[in-house]
Amino acid sequence: MVAAEEVEVDSILAICSTMKNPSKGMLQSWLSYHFSIGFSLVLLFLDDPSDEQSALISQSVAKQFRGEVYIRRNNEQLSKEWEARAIFAEYKDRLDDQMARQILNADLAISMARQRNVSWLLHIDSDELFFTPSLDVRPHFDMLSSKRNIYQVGRHPAVGAGAHVGDRVEKEVESVDRAGGRKKEGHHHHHHHHHH
Repeated sequence: MVAAEEVEVDSILAICSTMKNPSKGMLQSWLSYHFSIGFSLVLLFLDDPSDEQSALISQSVAKQFRGEVYIRRNNEQLSKEWEARAIFAEYKDRLDDQMARQILNADLAISMARQRNVSWLLHIDSDELFFTPSLDVRPHFDMLSSKRNIYQVGRHPAVGAGAHVGDRVEKEVESVDRAGGRKKEGHHHHHHHHHH
């Protein structure tokens, strides 16, 4: 397979998602679907701090998958990591708003994804599935990656939710400086999203 040699590395595709009280069945089908189409890492943020049950369920479901599932609970440790993010000042007064927590989790997920050399990180809600006509999403992202290396964090509507594409889109596309790791100037992007 000569073609494979030309691509430096295969795209590593990851998902981050903030979920409140995922049930076992929902989580199993959501994870198995995304792993089966080519994602290899899921960064799962459990938003309800008092929900021990979901944490246990998520841990046990995660073990069933070869793909890596990384689970973070909404706890003091997570809050400390939020506080360290450059965008924290913008959201610190809105932490009781789920959208703000979701944005902070996604921002944290970007740095977690960078450490794992992820090529693409998608933000997908629990009621959304990423869909491409092909059964393997990797060619779709390889095609995009061949243009330049970027991280994309955005909302992708579920199948059939096409009407909502323009609805409350939080999208951030950052160039990745592979040699130097994170780009300091990347933080300026954040201020343009919320006033469309």
